[in-house]
Amino acid sequence: MTSHNYTFDGLNRQFNIYVPTSYNQNSAPLPVIFFLHGLGGNMSNFSGLDYKAEAEKYIMVIPQAIADKKVGTAWHSGAGVEENGVIYYPNSKVDDVGFISSLIDTVSNWYRVDKNRIYSTGFSMGGFMSNRLGCELSDRIAAIASVSGTIGNEILGSCSPEDIKPILYIHSTSDAIVPYKKNTLGNDAETFVNFWVANNGCKAIPDSTDLSNIEDDGYSVMRYRYKNGNSNSDVEFYKLSGPDHNASWYTSQSGNDFDAIEVIWDFFKKYSNKKVADVESPNLITNIKNAKSEVYPNPASDIITLNFSGNVAVSSIVISNTLGKTLETKYFDKPIKKSVFDISDKAPGIYFFQIKDMDGNLSVLRFYKK
Repeated sequence: MTSHNYTFDGLNRQFNIYVPTSYNQNSAPLPVIFFLHGLGGNMSNFSGLDYKAEAEKYIMVIPQAIADKKVGTAWHSGAGVEENGVIYYPNSKVDDVGFISSLIDTVSNWYRVDKNRIYSTGFSMGGFMSNRLGCELSDRIAAIASVSGTIGNEILGSCSPEDIKPILYIHSTSDAIVPYKKNTLGNDAETFVNFWVANNGCKAIPDSTDLSNIEDDGYSVMRYRYKNGNSNSDVEFYKLSGPDHNASWYTSQSGNDFDAIEVIWDFFKKYSNKKVADVESPNLITNIKNAKSEVYPNPASDIITLNFSGNVAVSSIVISNTLGKTLETKYFDKPIKKSVFDISDKAPGIYFFQIKDMDGNLSVLRFYKK
């Protein structure tokens, strides 16, 4: 497990990453799973689950939420925290959807990643955040698994996924933090399941299996599978009875009816994004090699501009030094004609722009700082 950070949207963002020891640059592209911690958590959460990433050969990414001034580390997930009868939405100005999207690009730039097999799972507020990704980043996430987190109140009326997504959900009827019913943070558990069943066009009547008493753990587990969803996007719901909020995330403990990480991976590995969207825009240049570009002024002392001859579908621009170290990264979600950089904090010398477009083409331009 290694720790990393970079600046996104003016904030220092941190994350841990685990890559299987068998990985090398000649390996087949690997799936990626994002693990999102709960309210007050951090990127050290879930680190004990790297054994599963090692065995199943997927890349494990554990981002850290920003510390909110009132409630500690919190995702801008859409889940509100009630204070004296008023709903407060932590980190309401933080673009966590954009941050996760930029992390997908970052990890894909570092490793051979199967971009059709990128998944998100989370616990509690991390579950709420995973569902926000299902609502707003459905074109990049292949499937979602949430434990004790539904769709937050802030985005209930606006959740309209661009693509149909398979959903797995785990929730305990004994949860007092995110209640199974009368949930003030978002919709109730069964309302949440029904939303995704309707959204995905699944059969309204599920197949049900009683998984209780496989082990003598004192809990009961019912599994409901809503099948025949559009684009092979089924919904699975594990209804627990007995575990409290924190115990809802079963891990590799012995003597439990099921293990959440086993269930989640078995669900994820069935699904892959098949759809590849073709972006059309006037004067769009999709191949960096065909895009005429200019860096000016060059040399520069304070401000330098990277200018293109037409709209270019750039996904990222990296500034690196002669040793190849990344100094600054910008991410883009729409075609651009130019990008301006402040290089006043950099020492005099030679630097490089590494420009990557949406198709993965890479171009490198050299510039000088006076």
